[in-house]
Amino acid sequence: MARTQLPYWVSPAPQEAGSTRVGKLSADQWRSFCSIHLVVTLVRIWGPSDPGSRFHKMLQNYMDLVTAVKIASMRTMTPARISSYNLHMDRYLKNLLELYPQVNLSPYHHLSCHFGELLERFGPTHAWRCWIFERINYKLQQIPTNKKFGT
Repeated sequence: MARTQLPYWVSPAPQEAGSTRVGKLSADQWRSFCSIHLVVTLVRIWGPSDPGSRFHKMLQNYMDLVTAVKIASMRTMTPARISSYNLHMDRYLKNLLELYPQVNLSPYHHLSCHFGELLERFGPTHAWRCWIFERINYKLQQIPTNKKFGT
């Protein structure tokens, strides 16, 4: 991660993402960690493995997730992109259950199956996402309180 050069508009992830010392990551830090740093690292480590190996299947599964998220986050949307999103997300979920049979799917996994419909109805997520509310929640969490209501 230290050697990866990011464009100035990309928030870098902390060097020790996931450790308690770093604390909570912002949405931008999670995005750069998962869609840049983790991709580079996993491709470097698991990419050379045999195409039939578990590591290669895990890498392909993760890449399906990253691709679906990237497509869903684009500023313009087309029917072809929505079809591609659906393909990658369906394949991600199917292979997730094969690779990790002990995993219980959450309602968010189910929602992701219908997200293509939302892209069809409302267009790019940039027009209807609620990032500003996440930002306000983050700022509110930074206010020191004594956990008591009132003064």
